[in-house]
Amino acid sequence: MLEVESGGELRQKTVYLPVRSRFWKQTEFLLSAFNPPFALREPPYDPEILVDYQDANFDHLLWVRDDPELLTMVHDFGFRYYLDVADLIGEEKLRGEEGPPAEVTEEDLQRLEEAVLAHKDDPLLTGYYICDEPFPAAFANIAKVVGRIRSLDPARPNFVNLYPYFSEEEGSPDYLEAFLQTVRPELLSFDRYIFFNGWDEREEYLAQLGLIRHYALAYDVPFVAIIQGVGTNGTPAAYLDWRTPTEDEQRWLVYTSLAYGAHGIVWFHWDHPWGVTGNPDGEEVYPQIQHLNQEINLLGPRLLPLTSSDVFGTAARLVDIPGRPGEKLVYSGSEMVVGVYRDQDGQENHFMLVNMNYEEGLDAAVTVTRRLRSLEYFDLGTGSWRPIDFTNGSAAAEFSAVLPPGGGVLFRFEAEER
Repeated sequence: MLEVESGGELRQKTVYLPVRSRFWKQTEFLLSAFNPPFALREPPYDPEILVDYQDANFDHLLWVRDDPELLTMVHDFGFRYYLDVADLIGEEKLRGEEGPPAEVTEEDLQRLEEAVLAHKDDPLLTGYYICDEPFPAAFANIAKVVGRIRSLDPARPNFVNLYPYFSEEEGSPDYLEAFLQTVRPELLSFDRYIFFNGWDEREEYLAQLGLIRHYALAYDVPFVAIIQGVGTNGTPAAYLDWRTPTEDEQRWLVYTSLAYGAHGIVWFHWDHPWGVTGNPDGEEVYPQIQHLNQEINLLGPRLLPLTSSDVFGTAARLVDIPGRPGEKLVYSGSEMVVGVYRDQDGQENHFMLVNMNYEEGLDAAVTVTRRLRSLEYFDLGTGSWRPIDFTNGSAAAEFSAVLPPGGGVLFRFEAEER
């Protein structure tokens, strides 16, 4: 549908697998932070911690323990939240890091059931936070927990964040397949942090997005990207060697994720000795995330009804997809990423242009391979759609767009009938 003057030729191909049953349909874009406020804190709970979080333009808590005092405070602020299941079941049973974990018992499930029944009628409850980065040995336990929750509250999602793809095991296509087949999740989530001291892993991030996008489309579930909000220099986790990203680099993470079809953004990470609240660069990072959250909150409702139908300008061929043996993750450089979306009627009438350069802005020349009746862009300044000038040729339309460093612009159009 789209050709970009500065773009590459290689496009991602998708192999569709059987669609799994969906128990929940996403109705709001997820914007949250990993290690949300009070994730690790014990009473007394200082309300100023939630004030700072709210002022950063968050309205979701990715998990909240089943603690009456904490939940009362969360309700006082009006935050939507996921209930922390790992705290009820035991994290090791749901992660399996030390090998095959102990089996989830009926006693565990009864404790879980009591919590679900106590909270399922709460309008602020979004879903259930299960665990972070499980190993395949724990998938059966997760499936048992998800199954019990689903029998009691089928209209809410269960959130499991998966390993990124680093090896032939965790995060690989086989890993994703096993998780999807065993757990039958309502959504997918992954994390990958790419800004290090001295180097970036931009290509690996795009390859990861391509992999997750493939499986989200194949199994007909939305996906969430957990992105790097802060570095580790000067913290107890300095050995990870992450540097603090600039706002333009963070913007690139946000907009590439959106261009690939993410229906949720989660920042890593927040309330922690080396999260935003305890980091030497916390005062620098806070306004960056605050500003980008404003943009996400404006774009999220526009993107939520849309489904990714194509991504090009870069290429992420997938590894070991059934019927395509031997293919490897491949990255092809370009000045832009172009994400194309279908609306609820199946019409490809939205697209996003993203500047691949997070150091300089880009003046882009774009050709839409249809004659157009109208073309609009979503103006973040006004929070509304605004018309943009274009020129129709004999069989295509041309226009120009200015993209900020690492940033993107969402467009929609109406084409002339062929």
